[in-house]
Amino acid sequence: MTTESLREEIVSVLKRGASSDDLLAVVLRHKARGASQEATYAALASARVEMGCNDAERADDARCEGLEDLMDRVWGFCPPTHAIWESSMSEVHGE
Repeated sequence: MTTESLREEIVSVLKRGASSDDLLAVVLRHKARGASQEATYAALASARVEMGCNDAERADDARCEGLEDLMDRVWGFCPPTHAIWESSMSEVHGE
C-alpha cells in the first residue's frame, strides 16, 4: 500500500459521507500493512487539501472536522488512549 492509495481511499470514503469510524478503519488497515505515521499524516493532509478543508467556508463541514480529528490522532495530538501510534510526531520532530 502506498501513501497515494491511502490518500485516494480516504478521499473516496469522505466523498461517500463515511463516519469517523470508517476513516479510522482505513487508517488502521493501512497501518497494519506497514504505513508509517509520517506517510499516513501526509496522505491525510493531502486529502484535506483535495477536499477543500483548508477553505474558510468549509471550516464547519463535518467531513473536514472528522478528517482533522483523525489527523490529530495520527499526529498524537490527543489523549494517549486515542493515539493511533505510540509516539507523537511532535516527539519525533523534537517539538
